[in-house]
Amino acid sequence: MFFGAKRAGGLARFLRGNTIAYCAKASASARTDQRQFQRMIYLDYNATTPLCEAARTAMLPFLEGKFGNPSSVHAAGREARAAIDDARDGLADLLGAKAHELIFTSGGTEANNLAILGLARSRAARGKAFDQRENRTPRCFEHD
Repeated sequence: MFFGAKRAGGLARFLRGNTIAYCAKASASARTDQRQFQRMIYLDYNATTPLCEAARTAMLPFLEGKFGNPSSVHAAGREARAAIDDARDGLADLLGAKAHELIFTSGGTEANNLAILGLARSRAARGKAFDQRENRTPRCFEHD
């Protein structure tokens, strides 16, 4: 546990990766040893996540030069489309799903909006309107 301003400051510097700069009074050999054991603790997986090696290897050709709009009909676009379709097929096999059931989105907001729209359309197809009032959270003052 970190107690006191000095220790809290040390934790903050450690999380920022500034532990070596703070230890300016330490000897050069101690700083070298400290660098070897220093590692980053990443706590913001809502923003981005590190890639596993297999995903990085699979994506690298498309990040370095084989890029193309998968909606285009030119060769680079068709190659990008084929790679996406192969990834979709592989993921569908892994999940036991059909490839057309998987939709790749650019992020969480787009995925959330797609899920909400799907729910609304599903309810409308069954003759039920999506009514937000049905899903109200009861408040304590509503109950005696």
